[in-house]
Parts: sequence; C-alpha cells; structure tokens
Amino acid sequence: MVSRLKGQPALGGGDILLLSALGAWLSPGHLALTVVFASLAQAILMVVQKKSCMAFGPAIAVAAAAVAILGWHGLLPLS
Repeated sequence: MVSRLKGQPALGGGDILLLSALGAWLSPGHLALTVVFASLAQAILMVVQKKSCMAFGPAIAVAAAAVAILGWHGLLPLS
C-alpha cells in the first residue's frame, strides 16, 4: 500500500533479508507479531520526528528483540 501511495518501494532488500533470517529464528506467529510491532513503532517514530521516510531495519531489529525476549519468558504464547 505504501509503495503505491509513495511511488517507491516500501521495503528494501536488506529488510527482506533481515525478515527471512528472523523467520529461521522465530516462529511464524512471532515473526508476524514482529512485523506488526515494527510497523507500529515506525509509524509512531515518523509522526514524532515529522519525517516522511525512515529506514525500517532498525525498527524490525528492535521489535524482533522485544518479541524474542517476551517469547522466551512465556509472555507471548504464540507458536
């Protein structure tokens, strides 16, 4: 959807590689939750910083770390 609105790719090649590597590490449910958390964090950062374009990789990495830590402690029972 963002690609059509902006006329440019929304995800770069590095984002795809990072998500595929996380897919080997996290469960499918946790990977989907990582994408949701990263998208929400990115949207909030873009509004707060008043930017129209930001790198998505750092948001993916932080969200994946949070999901992994919460998952290991049993707070996210997705499999």
